[in-house]
Amino acid sequence: MLLPSQVILLASLWIYADADFLITQLVPSITKKQGNTAFLECHIKAGGLRNNVYIHWYQQKPDQPLKRILYISSNENVVHEQGVNEERYEARKWQRDLPASLRIHRVNEEDAGLYYCACWDTLYRNAP
Repeated sequence: MLLPSQVILLASLWIYADADFLITQLVPSITKKQGNTAFLECHIKAGGLRNNVYIHWYQQKPDQPLKRILYISSNENVVHEQGVNEERYEARKWQRDLPASLRIHRVNEEDAGLYYCACWDTLYRNAP
């Protein structure tokens, strides 16, 4: 039974793989007291050298579409979506053996939901 001052955050327990990426979120759920900090990780294994990887974090509430919270650009700038409190949502980009992470400071009831991470790599080539 949850106390009124507790919030459940669910990290999507899933594995996604393609020819170049394997993305895993291992912790299925966390429960935090309001006001505490929640910590979510996204483990990414990539084949080959990756310089232009973007990491995205999404939240989904019941019966609502995914909402992007923020993304981390290839130069490691964190870009928050409009209306997202930059002081509460902190992200770190994936680096080799270190997972990407999302910290949610001062958790409140509005933070309850399902969280997803995603990534993509940007390829550039010169036109002939």
